[in-house]
Amino acid sequence: MRKIFTFAVAVLMTMSMWAVDIYKTDVATTLESPATATINKGAFETLTIDWKGDYTTAFHTSGSAGAIKLTFEPAISLADYSGVKLKVFWGSPSSRPLKVAVNDGELTQIDNIGSSADRKQIREAVGDITETSLTSLNITSSGGGDVYIFRIEISGDAKCETPTTPLTFTASKTSEIYVGDEITFSSAGGNGGEKPITLDGSPFTAEKWTAEAGEHKFVMTQDTKDGKCGATIEIKLNVATKDKVESAKITGSNATSIGKEITLTCEAANATSWQWYKDGAKITDAKSAEYKFTPTAAGNVVFAVEAWNKFNEEGKPAKSADFTVEVSDFECGVLATIEATAYNEAKISGSFAGTASASMSKKDAEKAEYEGHTGYKLNTKNTFLGAEFTDGTLKAKDKVIVYVTNVSAKLEVFSDKGNTLIASTDQVVLGENILVLGAEAEGAKGLYIYRTEAAGADMNPFVSYLVLKRPCHDESNDASIKSLKIGDKEVEAKDNLYALELASDFAEMQLEITFELNESHATADKTSPFSVLAPENSTDTIKSEINVTAEDGTKAHYAIQITRAEAPKSTDASITELKINEVAVAEKEGIFAYEVAFDAELDSVAVAFVLAEKATADKTSPFKVLVPEAGAAAVEEAINVTAEDGVTKKEYKVSVTKAKKSEEAIDNIGDGAKAVKFFENGQLLIRKNGVLYNAQGAIVK
Repeated sequence: MRKIFTFAVAVLMTMSMWAVDIYKTDVATTLESPATATINKGAFETLTIDWKGDYTTAFHTSGSAGAIKLTFEPAISLADYSGVKLKVFWGSPSSRPLKVAVNDGELTQIDNIGSSADRKQIREAVGDITETSLTSLNITSSGGGDVYIFRIEISGDAKCETPTTPLTFTASKTSEIYVGDEITFSSAGGNGGEKPITLDGSPFTAEKWTAEAGEHKFVMTQDTKDGKCGATIEIKLNVATKDKVESAKITGSNATSIGKEITLTCEAANATSWQWYKDGAKITDAKSAEYKFTPTAAGNVVFAVEAWNKFNEEGKPAKSADFTVEVSDFECGVLATIEATAYNEAKISGSFAGTASASMSKKDAEKAEYEGHTGYKLNTKNTFLGAEFTDGTLKAKDKVIVYVTNVSAKLEVFSDKGNTLIASTDQVVLGENILVLGAEAEGAKGLYIYRTEAAGADMNPFVSYLVLKRPCHDESNDASIKSLKIGDKEVEAKDNLYALELASDFAEMQLEITFELNESHATADKTSPFSVLAPENSTDTIKSEINVTAEDGTKAHYAIQITRAEAPKSTDASITELKINEVAVAEKEGIFAYEVAFDAELDSVAVAFVLAEKATADKTSPFKVLVPEAGAAAVEEAINVTAEDGVTKKEYKVSVTKAKKSEEAIDNIGDGAKAVKFFENGQLLIRKNGVLYNAQGAIVK
């Protein structure tokens, strides 16, 4: 067997020798409706089973006119397989059953979808195929109704022998793996029927792998070949960055009972080494990220774990907070499942032994089947689904989980056939309904469920099953959040609202929200941390939410609201630029002075100005100022400017004069070389001895 490639890993190996996908297809990408197709065993991509009313990804049938008939050429030989099953993933908004014919045989109904709870769900219909070869497959709906088919699969267990040399798939490095490490691994043995290796589900063909941060999975698979069994081996990689481990946290169940195993997990970014402790003492062989614990005595057991890598200082690992597991001396978890199997039959399974019973007429059962409902119908108080326990009794605070498949009325649970009420609910939902048994249930050996008499026919519940579940300790009703940070700011809640106003100049595009629940048994619908966008301006509000469920089912809703402060308003009331007849004029002590040449024939001058950003003025730019007679008093116009803040104000004056005759002023320049006179931008200038004067004898430059 050739060497394949190299990389750094933590190893987990699983073997699957016999399960084989014989045929798969995403129907919508293969066929048009109606369709007859000749099918080869082509490529298949995984379909996400999520309908939500979107029929566009499916093949639509409508009775026999919209049937799918697949003809397999060559025929698929099934002689080498056992337990061959056909799976059809489908849904029906019109509640029609699905029917399938194999090799042109009689159409046989293999499933029937419910009309309410299930009509917006994709069902997985399963049927056995006992033929030795498969030449055709005909799939349709019954009675001309609509059925949408998403995927068809045929699978079975290959009849094969174990290869002489089992397949091996090994890594060159199995611990202390860091970003950038170059790793190799090799394979040997097996039957030679290997498929391409995958990395996190995608093909991987390189000879070497440079480790990237995070958890990764390499999979090597051999199909059954020449009667020799195939195999699948997974190698899971945990690659750390070159940073020390900063924190460690234990996750897992806080409760169990004597003899029942639980698995605790250490969450510690970048960890490559671990050490577990129990009641303060080191557990010698517990040196991985997971620790499995099977208690032998009742009471509380306290666990802690240290995590580190080579970048942690010696003797300074990250240590978790204590994690307490409550061990009960009685059996907890699921004690019994009661399920109706026929119109007047039921069965019980679980650690509680006993007999299950159902009271439903054959007529009601046939009507339910005709209407396309799933589950067991409770239509009067004389109709029940329940059990008598010969081994085990009820306790107060036990939970009964009732799985309802259509809208229904109030449900009631009794410890006998209708005399002692031990739980009830007025708020029935589709799916799981959790009822907590009251004190009257203590010591009872019976469990029966009814619906109220008040409901109409359309409110009759269809119940798939009941589950009796016992908590391992007194369950907390605490659904509160202990602390929450938005970015680096700790935020306090007011009426379950976490509100934060960002500074106007906040520069980040995203904010990270971290939170901690007050009670370790509670759960949230979001994982901490999670990210939200930051509001772009003061008119935006970013909203999010966290829904918390306490251990006993109590729920709490928390809203998060993030806004941005309005930017402070400017106090700048300045004129940044002013031009008179397109000549820039400088301000001096709030005055813009401009002199018109004595011989300029102007009645007025144009004043244009530019204000500081968002400032306003009582004049519109440009405006005109009259020109006075030569030597007369200046004509002044005021410009009143108000800054953006509306409070800061400043007055500026534009002063326009006209020069006297130039000869009178030129005499003040003094003796020396001959003066040269000229006009520039409407003003008389004199150059003498390389110096530039205006008409009044003042030096210009």
